[in-house]
This record gives sequence, C-alpha cells and structure tokens, in this order.
Amino acid sequence: MTPYLIFDPSGIYVIGCGHYLADGELKPRPLSPAPVEVPGGYQLPNCPYPTAVIIHDLIGGETVAEFAITAEDPDSEFSLEPGTYEIEVTAPLPALPTATRIEVT
Repeated sequence: MTPYLIFDPSGIYVIGCGHYLADGELKPRPLSPAPVEVPGGYQLPNCPYPTAVIIHDLIGGETVAEFAITAEDPDSEFSLEPGTYEIEVTAPLPALPTATRIEVT
C-alpha cells in the first residue's frame, strides 16, 4: 500500500494535516496569533491583515465581540470583564486558527 496525501480543492492545503504545499515542498502551517496578557487587558501581537477575532463568554454562552485586525492596528488590544472566555483567532491562510481559553478574575 502506497501512502498518499489528500489535498483540498485549491491543491495547496493537505486535508487532515497541518501542512501546505509551497515551492513543491510540504511545509507546516503556522498558528494564528494567541492573545497575551498586557497591562490593562490582552493583546494580539503581530497579526497579519486581515485576521478575524471572535470572543465567546463561556459562562454566559454568548459571543461578546467579533472584530477584524486592520493593517493600521496589527497589535490589537482589548480588555475583558471578569469571567471565562474563549478567544478564536483566524489569520489568513496558510495559518491555522487558534482558540485560547482565558480566565479573568
């Protein structure tokens, strides 16, 4: 049995695997940026444009914010009220999305 790869319709991204085809080589897909704590809140550093961000309140069961990183503000900052959140960050391809759970006290 010969192993093989299955690509998405674009022929670039490998299905079921964190790799993509570039310059004839399989390369690992980078992760989208994850939030880091800074004084007064959180920051998404060095986000490529356009990056989509969704903030979910896990206790309240609702989406509390959705926004896109702009070219003018690649280091977007935000603050959160006390609670438990999941921050979804989806940078442009070839990046893989990230989901970070944050507990704010």
